[in-house]
Amino acid sequence: MAPDSEFRVCAWYAPDKTSRTGITRAHAITYVLQGGLSSDYVIKTLKLNVLVNKKRLIDAINTLHKYTHVNEDTFGIDVLRASDKADLAINALHDVIVLANQCRVQLARALEAQINKEVIAAAIGETIGAIDELATHHCIDDINVEAVTISRVCSEFIYLKASGTVEVELQWGSNGDLSRGEGIAGN
Repeated sequence: MAPDSEFRVCAWYAPDKTSRTGITRAHAITYVLQGGLSSDYVIKTLKLNVLVNKKRLIDAINTLHKYTHVNEDTFGIDVLRASDKADLAINALHDVIVLANQCRVQLARALEAQINKEVIAAAIGETIGAIDELATHHCIDDINVEAVTISRVCSEFIYLKASGTVEVELQWGSNGDLSRGEGIAGN
C-alpha cells in the first residue's frame, strides 16, 4: 500500500537522516493515511484525525512486528506453540491490512465529499465551455453531482469517477429575436 517510489515523490516526503535508506515506517504510514496530499489539507480541509489513525496503525504494525521476527525463542518450539504464534502473526497481519484499508476508505469518503462541494462551486462560478458552445445564451438552473467515487489516491494523482446532471436553459438568438419569434429557448 506504500511503495517507496510513490511516497518519495510526495510533497511532504523528506528523507530521514537516521535511516540508512532515508525511508522510515512513518513515511509508509503517512502515505497509507493520505497518499500525496499534504497533512495540512487532510487535517484542515478534509477534517480527518490523522494522528489518531497514525497511532492506531503504528500499534497494529508493532503488534505484527512482534510475531514476524525469528529469534532464539522461536527455534525448536513445539508444534502447538508454533501454530499459536502463526495464528497470532496472521491475525496481526489481518488487523494491519483491515485498519489500513479503513483509513484509505475514510480518506476516499472525505475526498469525495470535498470534490462534490468543489464541483458545484466551480460550476456555479465558471462558465461551462461545452454548454457555452451550444447556444447564444444559457442559464444553469441546477447542478446535481450524483456520485463521486475515488478509486485510488497516489503520490501525484487522485483517480476518480464522477457523474451528475446539469439542468440548463439554452437560448438561440437574442432576447429581441425571441420577442419577434425568430429565436428559440428551451431546457
